[in-house]
Amino acid sequence: MKRITIFHSIFFLILFVSCNEKGSSVFTLKENEVITYINEAPRDETEIISIKISSVKTEGNFTHAKLSSNPFFGKKDSELNVKIDERTGEVYTIENGSEALLFPGAKDLRKGYSWEYNGYNAVITSTGEKVKGESQNFENCIRIDYRLSITFNSEIWLKPGVGIVRFAAYRTNPPSLSHTYYVWKN
Repeated sequence: MKRITIFHSIFFLILFVSCNEKGSSVFTLKENEVITYINEAPRDETEIISIKISSVKTEGNFTHAKLSSNPFFGKKDSELNVKIDERTGEVYTIENGSEALLFPGAKDLRKGYSWEYNGYNAVITSTGEKVKGESQNFENCIRIDYRLSITFNSEIWLKPGVGIVRFAAYRTNPPSLSHTYYVWKN
């Protein structure tokens, strides 16, 4: 009898924790959190990018927030409004009242999956990448390439449950002489 009670207790604990986690998104949003990136080593000069998360609110199955900047597509000086569907894990950006899928949900985080994001052709090119951050390493990261015709590219590496751990945005036509990659510093 005691065995069954312990088994049931463990079963319900696992069920409760798994049903109440909001871990299906690649992105976590915490009010007043500051996410910091640094240009990848080796470097001649240090460049820091800090993004503050604010206005986090939950409405039904959606979490909304504002990011103080959007360096992921070369728009460092513009705020970015995001919305996460907590059921699917999909992450959307909201600009001028229009929503665009930035990151797909958990079921679509697979190599070869593609979609359109604000004119960019997005494709998941890998799901097993290793990323060396400034002070820690990340395993099994998802790499997404965004291409805007032949002119602009962005590359983003995601660690599910953490967020963006590496990125670069650069011009391809005419080509940038070098690409600066930024990595997670927190």
